[in-house]
Amino acid sequence: MIYLVYRDEKIEGFLSFKIHHYLHHDHDTGEIVELVILPEKRSFKIGKQLIEKIEEIAKDKQFEQIELSTSTYRKDAHRFYERQGYEKLHYNYTKELDD
Repeated sequence: MIYLVYRDEKIEGFLSFKIHHYLHHDHDTGEIVELVILPEKRSFKIGKQLIEKIEEIAKDKQFEQIELSTSTYRKDAHRFYERQGYEKLHYNYTKELDD
């Protein structure tokens, strides 16, 4: 799923979302894959509105949780997600593959 905020013929932000059914959870889990807001629009609460919308949809579909990941250096993003009620619960590991 993709949700866009479009004003004055310009995309100001978007959120992409997918659904997982993990065997170890035994329920559907949503994942925010990307949340991107134009830098000059970040004080307009667009990200908050997009998250509230996807949470509403997830609750209606009886999801038990929503997950997301963000790079360790993105401190502003961490603060934003924590203000929205998200907690740091997991580690995410990445390995670059050579050609």
